[in-house]
Amino acid sequence: SSIHASRCVHVIYFVFFHLLQNPNFIIEGERACIVDWESYLVSRSFPAASNPRTKRILSRVFTFPLSIAKALEDLYLKDEKKYDYIMRERTDPIVVSVVGARAEGLLPLIVWRELAYCFPDNRFEVVVSGPDVRKDLHGTSVQEERDKLVRVHYFHGNFEDMREEIETSLSPDLYAVFNSGIGHNDEIYTGWKHAMACMLGSGKPTLLTCFDEQDLKDDQAGIERLCIEEMSDKSLEYVVGPSKNIFGSCFGDVSVDKLGVRMIFSNSHRMICESSSK
Repeated sequence: SSIHASRCVHVIYFVFFHLLQNPNFIIEGERACIVDWESYLVSRSFPAASNPRTKRILSRVFTFPLSIAKALEDLYLKDEKKYDYIMRERTDPIVVSVVGARAEGLLPLIVWRELAYCFPDNRFEVVVSGPDVRKDLHGTSVQEERDKLVRVHYFHGNFEDMREEIETSLSPDLYAVFNSGIGHNDEIYTGWKHAMACMLGSGKPTLLTCFDEQDLKDDQAGIERLCIEEMSDKSLEYVVGPSKNIFGSCFGDVSVDKLGVRMIFSNSHRMICESSSK
């Protein structure tokens, strides 16, 4: 929602101007520790890394690149041979396609650059697409000139309509869908089903995150419904099963929905899905 996006922008400004300008953050050649939030912030030399307030504020924006980084690491640990591209040095970048972007579509490049600290031997192309991406950014990209480790591309519109345009030159190694709510109700399911079928049907791993445990159960049911209705020729596999995301946001929002009034946390839970032919 616009309120959610606006709150995220204010948090980003706080982080950017009060924390991210600290020169001690540049740790060339060292791989950040992606075990949990405190270990990560300490390994990145953030000031007051053990302070709960620091963790809440930074996790609000860093949850997006860190959830991706943890997913990539877990894929590699699951099957080193199949996902060896994640850890080995390679000349071509790792491509991550963030589909249906909302708040994450507002993140500045310096936030996405955390991926480079998690995998210093790799370069990244981050593709951010969705109807909530700013129209004036469509078809543009941004990249730091200093070392060119991370480039972010923007596409405005529905993923299923732009897929060919995007993936002709940016074929993804991983899809990421943050807090889709595909299992929340029929309206949201219908809005997501074509894009989700494209991703899950590709055979590439797809990271799906949710606001809480109930949201996770609903989305799992939504994904399994999708496979029956739209992908009957495919078998769905949970490469990483539905579980708590250690890099979920620690900054809560109040939600009013069918479950009543509750606190929700962006990317609190996750699953990584992949399909194969039957």
